[in-house]
Amino acid sequence: MGNKKTIFKIEDIYSKINYIKKNLYNAKNLNVSDVLNYTDNLDQLSLTSIKINDQSKNVFMKNSIKNIEEDIHKIFGTIEEIESSRQIDDDEILNRLHRLLYLEDYLELRFFSINSSEIETILAFIEDELSDISKEKAFNNFLIDPIIDEIKSKLQNLKFRFDFPIVEELNEKKPSYAHRILIEACDLKSKDPEKSNILIKKIDDLSDLVWLAKMFMYKDFDKALHIFDKLDERLKDKIKKNIWKISGEQNRIIKNKYSSALMEYVAEEINA
Repeated sequence: MGNKKTIFKIEDIYSKINYIKKNLYNAKNLNVSDVLNYTDNLDQLSLTSIKINDQSKNVFMKNSIKNIEEDIHKIFGTIEEIESSRQIDDDEILNRLHRLLYLEDYLELRFFSINSSEIETILAFIEDELSDISKEKAFNNFLIDPIIDEIKSKLQNLKFRFDFPIVEELNEKKPSYAHRILIEACDLKSKDPEKSNILIKKIDDLSDLVWLAKMFMYKDFDKALHIFDKLDERLKDKIKKNIWKISGEQNRIIKNKYSSALMEYVAEEINA
């Protein structure tokens, strides 16, 4: 009975070793978590095999355990090679990502000093390259994934600025509509605090609509629609009119009717 239990344990160890071997074949799909998991499993299998070896007096079983230990040793060697190779893969990914970050910084600094066709070309390149990189499974994904998310977020903001230049008028840190309104609100704070608060609220409300337009375009459409439905009815009616108007203009390419309608309303308020 004892031998049967031991044979079953040995067969289970072999099965688990073969499972790990199979998963190591496609090294490009492995990340740090996978390797740590397989390493922990191998350590456990090694401990189990040592325990069986110490308890067994059967020569054939001892030979099986010896083969298992040799197998585990070889797999650890394979894992070391994979780690080294995958680190090189990560270095290549990081180099590509740093290039994209540089291009985004370049656009941030020169957004209004280069022509629109160059901006469009750079944005398209970043988007294609980021899509290509995202298909690869990084080894140190906990390090690389946040960089990808940062690039994606910057790309969305740059594309939004390109599609809706009016958003620059809500940048409080540069000469803009928002900057002028906030200066006026500051001047009125002691003389007419009610009007000062109304002006500040107007900038906040327009900024919220820009945030909602971005959500429609790049994030959760259903959630954005839920928030849109909670807007003031009069405001919602005005934006809906813009949607109908946009829908009827066949010559314009509208990526997202809700985003476009919201930004058209923002532009109308700024230019009023």
